[in-house]
Amino acid sequence: MRIMSDAVSKATDVSSANVDDMSDKTMAAMGVLKTLGTLVLNLEGSPEVVYNLEEVLFPVVRFVLEERLVDLYDEVFEILDCCMFSVKAVSANAWGLFESIYMCFMNDGIDFIEEMLPSLDNYVSYGTDVVTSNSEVQARLFNIIETVMKSDRVGENDRVCACKLMEAIMLHGRNKIDGMIPGFISLAAAYLLSNDAIETPSFLVHSLEVVLNALHYNPSVALTVLEQYKWTEGIFTRLLQNAAKFSRVHDKKLMILGLTAVLSVPAAQLPPALQSGLPQLFEGVLQTFRSLDTAIEAREAIQRMYEGGSDDDLDNEYEWDGNDDDFDGGDDEDGDVDDLENEYLQHLASKASKALGGEGGADIEDGLGSDDDDDDEYDDDGLEEEYSMDTPLDHIDAYLVLQERLTEMQALNAGTYNTIMQSLSAESGQFLRSLIDEADKKRNTQVGASQ
Repeated sequence: MRIMSDAVSKATDVSSANVDDMSDKTMAAMGVLKTLGTLVLNLEGSPEVVYNLEEVLFPVVRFVLEERLVDLYDEVFEILDCCMFSVKAVSANAWGLFESIYMCFMNDGIDFIEEMLPSLDNYVSYGTDVVTSNSEVQARLFNIIETVMKSDRVGENDRVCACKLMEAIMLHGRNKIDGMIPGFISLAAAYLLSNDAIETPSFLVHSLEVVLNALHYNPSVALTVLEQYKWTEGIFTRLLQNAAKFSRVHDKKLMILGLTAVLSVPAAQLPPALQSGLPQLFEGVLQTFRSLDTAIEAREAIQRMYEGGSDDDLDNEYEWDGNDDDFDGGDDEDGDVDDLENEYLQHLASKASKALGGEGGADIEDGLGSDDDDDDEYDDDGLEEEYSMDTPLDHIDAYLVLQERLTEMQALNAGTYNTIMQSLSAESGQFLRSLIDEADKKRNTQVGASQ
């Protein structure tokens, strides 16, 4: 704290000597904060120790935010993230910082939304009870999201952060934040329904996922908003046209859950555009299932590698072409290993991103150029599989959800069910039966495990 106080006191003196001194003190503060963040991470599983550290660390965090020491924002947000992640909870002390974070964002923090996102996500993920019951917290979060989505100061990477925060709120606050859904859909629709408003596949996918999350949250609420503003046909058309860009396991699950949620709505309550388009929606579900297992395998391979899997994982999943020029010829063995791991990660990411379009099924129009261009854009825009990604969707089995939705539809919407089944080709019908068989196996395994 003394080092940072000195930095603030010298910030008003721009003499060469004091500028150098301030820079030295800032660097020293960065080093101390990074060390503290590492310490906190190593204390996962020791909540009482972390809570005691919060008493010491959080006044430092508040000081940095209130004094606008922007050079230290990255470090203090990392500390806050580490504290909440280590205990999987938001303490009273952490909630005491929420207003300081909000004011920091409103003053000059919009440029640091990427650094803020992990902490904001933790507030939502581990402090769900407060978020869903406190209208002021909801208003603060929505204001942050809206500001990022509408500001000219930020780029699409920052808007992706806003989309991720919307997703976290909808996934963790299911059935408890209905009032936020119209605003979320409107923010995404402003880009999805405007020509040339979206430049990167990453922002396109995350904007579409805001709508899919809203459908998964409550299809009736989401469809009411879409139909109220006459957005239904345009949004669903763009969704199906760009289904091939949903490359990660999370993307595919969300596509399945969002589209099958529509099937749970009584036919009479569906917008006219969807009543006639249900066969196409269901074909989109089947197409996504065709590549889901491949994406899961790719993600599991990455997970094994990160968790210290055996060399067999590399041998089985990736074959070196034997060209020594692909590697550094020096004596740095660690560098060679890093090169191999990076190449392997790129291989798996490519495998996952291409999976949906590579295993047959109905072709879906891309809408953003050729397949080759899209592969390059995936690499550039970070649509690779995310090993560390952890959401409530991880605990949902898409096969079981599909089976449940079809059972409900057959019982409550027999006419719609028959229309969809009759629209399927012989190959699609056979593939659907294989999905139901797989769901039966999974359900039987669950029953056996519980006995």
